[in-house]
Amino acid sequence: MSLNDLSKDELIKMVTDLQNQVDALMNPPQNDWHSWFYSLLMIELHGFPSVKVEREVVLGAQPPRADFVIVKEEDIVDLGLGVFRDFRRQNIIEFKSPDDELSESVLWKAAGYADLYISLNDIPFEDITITLFRGARPVALFKKLGNCVEETDTKGVYNVKNWKISFPIRIVVTTELEGKEYAGFRAISKKPDISDIQQIIDKTYHETDESLIRWYRDYLELFSRLDGDMLEEAKRRDPDMAKDWREIFGFDVELEQSEARGADKKEREIIENMLKRGKSAEEIADLCGCSISLVKEVEQNMLVVS
Repeated sequence: MSLNDLSKDELIKMVTDLQNQVDALMNPPQNDWHSWFYSLLMIELHGFPSVKVEREVVLGAQPPRADFVIVKEEDIVDLGLGVFRDFRRQNIIEFKSPDDELSESVLWKAAGYADLYISLNDIPFEDITITLFRGARPVALFKKLGNCVEETDTKGVYNVKNWKISFPIRIVVTTELEGKEYAGFRAISKKPDISDIQQIIDKTYHETDESLIRWYRDYLELFSRLDGDMLEEAKRRDPDMAKDWREIFGFDVELEQSEARGADKKEREIIENMLKRGKSAEEIADLCGCSISLVKEVEQNMLVVS
Protein backbone atom coordinates (compact mmCIF):
# COMPACT_ATOMS: atom_id res chain seq x y z
CA MET A 1 0.00 0.00 0.00
CA SER A 2 1.32 3.45 -0.94
CA LEU A 3 0.70 6.79 0.76
CA ASN A 4 -1.75 7.65 -2.04
CA ASP A 5 -3.99 4.80 -0.89
CA LEU A 6 -4.38 6.22 2.62
CA SER A 7 -7.30 8.40 3.67
CA LYS A 8 -6.76 11.87 5.14
CA ASP A 9 -7.44 10.57 8.67
CA GLU A 10 -5.02 7.68 8.20
CA LEU A 11 -2.31 10.05 6.95
CA ILE A 12 -2.84 12.37 9.91
CA LYS A 13 -2.61 9.42 12.32
CA MET A 14 0.57 8.13 10.67
CA VAL A 15 2.25 11.55 10.79
CA THR A 16 1.16 12.02 14.43
CA ASP A 17 2.54 8.59 15.40
CA LEU A 18 5.85 9.35 13.69
CA GLN A 19 6.08 12.72 15.41
CA ASN A 20 5.43 11.08 18.79
CA GLN A 21 8.20 8.58 18.11
CA VAL A 22 10.63 11.39 17.22
CA ASP A 23 9.62 13.36 20.34
CA ALA A 24 10.17 10.27 22.49
CA LEU A 25 13.67 9.87 21.06
CA MET A 26 14.64 13.52 21.37
CA ASN A 27 13.09 13.99 24.81
CA PRO A 28 13.46 10.73 26.72
CA PRO A 29 11.48 10.58 29.97
CA GLN A 30 13.43 10.85 33.19
CA ASN A 31 14.19 7.53 34.75
CA ASP A 32 13.95 7.49 38.54
CA TRP A 33 16.78 4.98 38.88
CA HIS A 34 19.09 7.17 36.77
CA SER A 35 17.97 10.28 38.67
CA TRP A 36 18.79 8.49 41.91
CA PHE A 37 22.27 7.61 40.65
CA TYR A 38 22.76 11.16 39.32
CA SER A 39 22.06 12.66 42.74
CA LEU A 40 24.65 10.27 44.22
CA LEU A 41 27.31 11.32 41.70
CA MET A 42 26.63 14.97 42.55
CA ILE A 43 27.05 14.16 46.26
CA GLU A 44 30.28 12.18 45.88
CA LEU A 45 31.93 14.69 43.51
CA HIS A 46 30.67 17.81 45.27
CA GLY A 47 34.05 18.56 46.82
CA PHE A 48 35.76 18.86 43.42
CA PRO A 49 34.79 22.21 41.85
CA SER A 50 36.79 21.53 38.68
CA VAL A 51 34.84 18.31 38.04
CA LYS A 52 31.43 18.43 36.37
CA VAL A 53 28.86 15.72 35.75
CA GLU A 54 27.01 15.95 32.45
CA ARG A 55 23.79 13.97 32.15
CA GLU A 56 22.10 12.47 29.06
CA VAL A 57 24.93 13.66 26.81
CA VAL A 58 23.67 13.74 23.22
CA LEU A 59 26.18 12.15 20.86
CA GLY A 60 25.16 13.76 17.58
CA ALA A 61 22.02 15.22 16.04
CA GLN A 62 20.02 12.15 17.04
CA PRO A 63 20.31 9.77 20.01
CA PRO A 64 22.16 7.65 21.27
CA ARG A 65 22.96 9.38 24.54
CA ALA A 66 25.54 8.54 27.17
CA ASP A 67 23.98 8.29 30.64
CA PHE A 68 26.64 10.53 32.20
CA VAL A 69 30.01 12.02 31.38
CA ILE A 70 32.29 13.06 34.24
CA VAL A 71 34.64 15.77 32.99
CA LYS A 72 37.81 16.62 34.88
CA GLU A 73 38.62 20.18 33.89
CA GLU A 74 41.91 19.92 35.78
CA ASP A 75 44.28 17.00 36.23
CA ILE A 76 43.11 15.95 39.68
CA VAL A 77 45.05 12.92 40.82
CA ASP A 78 42.54 11.50 43.28
CA LEU A 79 38.73 11.87 43.27
CA GLY A 80 38.49 10.22 46.67
CA LEU A 81 36.68 6.94 46.06
CA GLY A 82 38.07 3.77 44.52
CA VAL A 83 35.22 3.67 41.99
CA PHE A 84 36.64 6.87 40.48
CA ARG A 85 40.29 5.84 40.62
CA ASP A 86 42.29 6.23 37.39
CA PHE A 87 39.66 8.50 35.85
CA ARG A 88 41.03 10.59 32.98
CA ARG A 89 39.84 13.93 31.57
CA GLN A 90 36.62 12.53 30.01
CA ASN A 91 34.86 9.59 31.64
CA ILE A 92 31.77 7.97 30.16
CA ILE A 93 29.44 6.44 32.75
CA GLU A 94 26.71 3.93 32.00
CA PHE A 95 24.35 3.06 34.84
CA LYS A 96 22.25 -0.11 34.64
CA SER A 97 19.15 -0.25 36.81
CA PRO A 98 18.15 -3.53 38.52
CA ASP A 99 15.99 -4.42 35.50
CA ASP A 100 18.70 -3.65 32.91
CA GLU A 101 20.98 -6.29 31.45
CA LEU A 102 24.75 -5.89 31.43
CA SER A 103 26.02 -7.95 28.52
CA GLU A 104 28.75 -7.95 25.89
CA SER A 105 26.54 -5.85 23.60
CA VAL A 106 26.35 -3.17 26.31
CA LEU A 107 30.15 -2.99 26.37
CA TRP A 108 30.18 -2.50 22.60
CA LYS A 109 27.52 0.20 22.90
CA ALA A 110 29.57 2.03 25.54
CA ALA A 111 32.63 1.84 23.31
CA GLY A 112 30.54 3.27 20.48
CA TYR A 113 29.59 6.16 22.75
CA ALA A 114 33.28 6.76 23.46
CA ASP A 115 34.11 6.80 19.74
CA LEU A 116 31.32 9.29 19.05
CA TYR A 117 32.35 11.47 21.97
CA ILE A 118 35.94 11.58 20.72
CA SER A 119 34.93 12.50 17.17
CA LEU A 120 32.42 15.16 18.27
CA ASN A 121 34.70 16.85 20.80
CA ASP A 122 38.04 16.35 19.05
CA ILE A 123 39.74 14.91 22.13
CA PRO A 124 42.62 12.41 22.34
CA PHE A 125 41.85 8.71 22.66
CA GLU A 126 43.96 8.51 25.82
CA ASP A 127 41.66 11.01 27.61
CA ILE A 128 38.68 8.61 27.68
CA THR A 129 37.57 5.92 30.16
CA ILE A 130 34.37 3.87 30.35
CA THR A 131 32.77 2.75 33.62
CA LEU A 132 29.59 0.68 33.93
CA PHE A 133 27.70 0.57 37.24
CA ARG A 134 25.26 -2.21 38.12
CA GLY A 135 23.84 -3.49 41.39
CA ALA A 136 23.95 -7.22 40.65
CA ARG A 137 27.04 -9.10 39.53
CA PRO A 138 26.84 -9.80 35.74
CA VAL A 139 27.63 -13.50 36.12
CA ALA A 140 27.05 -14.47 32.48
CA LEU A 141 29.15 -11.57 31.17
CA PHE A 142 32.03 -12.28 33.55
CA LYS A 143 31.98 -15.93 32.52
CA LYS A 144 32.10 -14.94 28.86
CA LEU A 145 34.93 -12.45 29.39
CA GLY A 146 36.92 -15.01 31.40
CA ASN A 147 40.49 -13.92 32.20
CA CYS A 148 39.84 -10.47 30.75
CA VAL A 149 38.11 -9.52 34.02
CA GLU A 150 40.56 -8.46 36.73
CA GLU A 151 39.79 -7.55 40.33
CA THR A 152 41.13 -4.24 41.61
CA ASP A 153 42.17 -3.09 45.06
CA THR A 154 38.59 -1.90 45.62
CA LYS A 155 36.24 -4.83 46.23
CA GLY A 156 33.41 -4.73 43.69
CA VAL A 157 35.42 -2.86 41.04
CA TYR A 158 36.70 -4.83 38.06
CA ASN A 159 38.90 -3.90 35.10
CA VAL A 160 38.24 -5.37 31.65
CA LYS A 161 41.64 -5.85 30.01
CA ASN A 162 43.06 -7.50 26.88
CA TRP A 163 39.58 -7.75 25.37
CA LYS A 164 38.34 -6.64 21.94
CA ILE A 165 37.92 -2.97 22.97
CA SER A 166 40.97 -0.84 23.55
CA PHE A 167 39.32 1.77 25.79
CA PRO A 168 39.94 1.38 29.55
CA ILE A 169 36.74 -0.28 30.82
CA ARG A 170 35.64 -0.79 34.40
CA ILE A 171 32.63 -2.61 35.79
CA VAL A 172 31.43 -1.64 39.27
CA VAL A 173 29.15 -4.10 41.08
CA THR A 174 27.67 -1.71 43.64
CA THR A 175 26.28 -4.35 46.01
CA GLU A 176 29.81 -5.76 46.43
CA LEU A 177 31.30 -2.42 47.52
CA GLU A 178 32.37 -2.39 51.17
CA GLY A 179 32.65 0.40 53.71
CA LYS A 180 30.52 3.30 54.94
CA GLU A 181 31.77 5.49 52.10
CA TYR A 182 29.84 3.30 49.61
CA ALA A 183 26.49 3.24 51.44
CA GLY A 184 24.91 5.47 48.81
CA PHE A 185 26.00 3.16 45.98
CA ARG A 186 24.83 -0.03 47.69
CA ALA A 187 21.41 1.46 48.51
CA ILE A 188 20.50 2.02 44.86
CA SER A 189 18.89 -1.40 44.52
CA LYS A 190 15.51 -3.05 44.74
CA LYS A 191 16.22 -4.34 48.25
CA PRO A 192 18.57 -1.87 49.93
CA ASP A 193 19.87 -2.42 53.44
CA ILE A 194 18.12 0.12 55.63
CA SER A 195 21.38 0.74 57.51
CA ASP A 196 22.83 2.20 54.29
CA ILE A 197 19.85 4.55 53.97
CA GLN A 198 20.25 5.46 57.65
CA GLN A 199 23.84 6.52 56.95
CA ILE A 200 22.66 8.83 54.16
CA ILE A 201 19.99 10.30 56.46
CA ASP A 202 22.62 10.89 59.17
CA LYS A 203 24.95 12.61 56.69
CA THR A 204 22.11 14.79 55.44
CA TYR A 205 21.01 15.70 58.95
CA HIS A 206 24.50 16.87 59.93
CA GLU A 207 25.42 18.53 56.61
CA THR A 208 25.70 22.35 56.60
CA ASP A 209 26.39 23.02 52.91
CA GLU A 210 23.00 23.99 51.44
CA SER A 211 23.88 23.01 47.87
CA LEU A 212 24.97 19.55 49.03
CA ILE A 213 21.88 19.16 51.22
CA ARG A 214 19.78 19.68 48.09
CA TRP A 215 21.40 16.65 46.42
CA TYR A 216 21.00 14.57 49.58
CA ARG A 217 17.31 15.49 49.65
CA ASP A 218 16.93 14.51 45.99
CA TYR A 219 18.60 11.18 46.73
CA LEU A 220 16.32 10.44 49.69
CA GLU A 221 13.16 11.60 47.92
CA LEU A 222 13.91 9.25 45.01
CA PHE A 223 14.48 6.42 47.46
CA SER A 224 11.12 7.11 49.14
CA ARG A 225 9.45 7.18 45.72
CA LEU A 226 10.94 3.84 44.66
CA ASP A 227 10.65 2.04 48.00
CA GLY A 228 8.23 3.96 50.21
CA ASP A 229 6.99 0.84 52.02
CA MET A 230 10.46 -0.06 53.22
CA LEU A 231 11.05 3.52 54.39
CA GLU A 232 7.85 3.65 56.42
CA GLU A 233 8.58 0.26 58.01
CA ALA A 234 12.07 1.47 58.99
CA LYS A 235 10.65 4.69 60.45
CA ARG A 236 8.17 2.73 62.54
CA ARG A 237 11.02 0.65 63.97
CA ASP A 238 13.33 3.61 64.52
CA PRO A 239 11.66 6.78 65.92
CA ASP A 240 14.98 8.66 65.73
CA MET A 241 15.14 7.99 62.00
CA ALA A 242 11.58 9.27 61.57
CA LYS A 243 12.48 12.41 63.55
CA ASP A 244 15.58 13.06 61.43
CA TRP A 245 13.52 12.60 58.25
CA ARG A 246 10.99 15.19 59.39
CA GLU A 247 13.81 17.58 60.28
CA ILE A 248 15.33 17.16 56.81
CA PHE A 249 12.15 17.56 54.79
CA GLY A 250 9.89 19.54 57.08
CA PHE A 251 6.97 17.16 56.62
CA ASP A 252 5.93 13.61 57.43
CA VAL A 253 6.17 11.40 54.34
CA GLU A 254 3.77 8.89 55.85
CA LEU A 255 1.09 11.59 56.21
CA GLU A 256 1.68 12.78 52.66
CA GLN A 257 1.36 9.25 51.28
CA SER A 258 -1.80 8.70 53.34
CA GLU A 259 -3.34 11.84 51.86
CA ALA A 260 -2.40 10.67 48.37
CA ARG A 261 -4.08 7.29 48.99
CA GLY A 262 -7.20 9.11 50.17
CA ALA A 263 -7.30 11.23 47.02
CA ASP A 264 -6.89 8.12 44.87
CA LYS A 265 -9.77 6.38 46.67
CA LYS A 266 -12.03 9.40 46.10
CA GLU A 267 -11.18 9.49 42.40
CA ARG A 268 -12.00 5.80 42.04
CA GLU A 269 -15.37 6.34 43.75
CA ILE A 270 -16.20 9.10 41.27
CA ILE A 271 -15.23 6.89 38.33
CA GLU A 272 -17.34 4.02 39.69
CA ASN A 273 -20.41 6.28 40.03
CA MET A 274 -19.99 7.55 36.47
CA LEU A 275 -19.68 3.99 35.15
CA LYS A 276 -22.91 3.09 36.94
CA ARG A 277 -24.59 6.00 35.15
CA GLY A 278 -23.56 4.54 31.80
CA LYS A 279 -20.70 6.86 30.87
CA SER A 280 -18.07 5.39 28.53
CA ALA A 281 -14.42 4.98 29.56
CA GLU A 282 -13.39 7.67 27.09
CA GLU A 283 -15.94 10.15 28.46
CA ILE A 284 -14.93 9.49 32.06
CA ALA A 285 -11.21 9.81 31.29
CA ASP A 286 -11.88 13.13 29.56
CA LEU A 287 -14.11 14.49 32.34
CA CYS A 288 -11.87 13.36 35.23
CA GLY A 289 -8.54 14.02 33.54
CA CYS A 290 -7.38 10.48 34.30
CA SER A 291 -6.11 7.64 32.13
CA ILE A 292 -8.43 5.25 30.33
CA SER A 293 -6.47 2.37 31.87
CA LEU A 294 -7.49 3.56 35.37
CA VAL A 295 -11.15 3.69 34.31
CA LYS A 296 -10.94 0.17 32.89
CA GLU A 297 -9.23 -1.04 36.08
CA VAL A 298 -12.11 0.33 38.18
CA GLU A 299 -14.62 -1.22 35.78
CA GLN A 300 -12.89 -4.60 36.03
CA ASN A 301 -12.93 -4.42 39.85
CA MET A 302 -16.65 -3.71 39.75
CA LEU A 303 -17.21 -6.86 37.68
CA VAL A 304 -15.18 -8.96 40.11
CA VAL A 305 -17.12 -7.65 43.12
CA SER A 306 -20.47 -8.21 41.45
